[in-house]
Amino acid sequence: GRPAGGAARTEVTPEALDKSLRTKTLPWRPFQTPAAQWLNAELAGIPGVHPQVRDPRTTSQGSYCYVVRVDPLVFGAGRDAVRRALLAEGTPLTMSYPPLHRLELFAAPDGLAPRLRRRPFDPDALELPVTERLAAETLWFTTAVLMGERRDCQDLVDAVAKVGEHASSLA
Repeated sequence: GRPAGGAARTEVTPEALDKSLRTKTLPWRPFQTPAAQWLNAELAGIPGVHPQVRDPRTTSQGSYCYVVRVDPLVFGAGRDAVRRALLAEGTPLTMSYPPLHRLELFAAPDGLAPRLRRRPFDPDALELPVTERLAAETLWFTTAVLMGERRDCQDLVDAVAKVGEHASSLA
């Protein structure tokens, strides 16, 4: 039968999903993963810029944004100053997540997470230095950077390099 709303329910096996991903031509799909791989290689050559590592076993990867980490000591400026400069260059960026354990969902006593726990949860007592560092140092570019042509990706690399060259003057 059909569920409420009249939509047919379809069971999807891993094999069927894999076949669908390999055969469907979606407007963004042909270039998205190669664009991310190309950006990874190019941006890794800029001191202090660290693209996300892609596991070599990955055969398909969806990207709703493109993420890099900016090491402020090597790049010469912190993430927020770099973000402002890249936005001024017209680079499409979105905000990164804060450390998730700091979200009100987890921190507020009446939030969802504490209500689901049997034992008390104090997010301020957690010491998660890697989480904190990554939340403070990552830049999240919108997926638009993966949907253009190679010259669009080159524009992104050029903008990051330009900001890097002037990083010491960023406030």
